[in-house]
Amino acid sequence: PKKKLLKYKGLNLLTLKSVVYVPGYTWLNASYNLLCYLDTTIGHLRNLTTLDLSSNSLEYFTNRPFSELCQLETLNLSKNLIKTIPHQDFFDGNS
Repeated sequence: PKKKLLKYKGLNLLTLKSVVYVPGYTWLNASYNLLCYLDTTIGHLRNLTTLDLSSNSLEYFTNRPFSELCQLETLNLSKNLIKTIPHQDFFDGNS
């Protein structure tokens, strides 16, 4: 099936709270923004298989932002300021 892309690239976004969920969309490109952190606000995008957050200013995550993204296959975090990614941001205590 063809991927449906939500483009939020290069809009100088500080957060992803403005990203509107559109049923059926599986790819979010939020690269080249001004994101400094991620929290659970992206959890409502449950159908995402691809998430591009490259070329932002991401330094850290809060509250396991990817825990609701069960369909996620590809995550691009390149060209950010992240030093470490805690294991619990992706896995629950049973993994």
